[in-house]
Amino acid sequence: MLSLPTSEADLRLMTQIRRWPNTLASLGLEVSTGPVVPFRTKQFLTKNQADTSVPLLWLQHVRASEVSWPLGDAFRKHEHILAEAGPKLLVPNANYVLLRRFSAKEEARRLTAAALLGDQFDTKLIGLENHLNYIHRPEKELSAAEARGLTALLNSKLLDR
Repeated sequence: MLSLPTSEADLRLMTQIRRWPNTLASLGLEVSTGPVVPFRTKQFLTKNQADTSVPLLWLQHVRASEVSWPLGDAFRKHEHILAEAGPKLLVPNANYVLLRRFSAKEEARRLTAAALLGDQFDTKLIGLENHLNYIHRPEKELSAAEARGLTALLNSKLLDR
């Protein structure tokens, strides 16, 4: 890992964080990139909800601490993906921490995280666009408390610094 502190305060903060006893990996957590690459999966994307579609989340759906979906007609991108897209493109509907991969230069924050709880959608699968990263536990689901707690930590001023 390469870190370039820009001040003494940054250096002290980095030293403090590196002393924490756990990492995501030591807690059995992984970070993955959303598997849906829109230009490669056009045949599965749809603007209309149907019995054969599931929610598709984009970075615009992730706001600090919350997932806001659907965004409606003003949002010009497809907010659904056909369930037939299969397991290579869709993930189980479960508890995750979603992270925006890119932040606009105008945004004050570098990290934007939101807890996505499995009960938010009444589907077995969901689509995550590839500008989203998601934190998950491969062997078993994150608890709602873990997802919320990790979201709060990632959205803190401490980690954003």
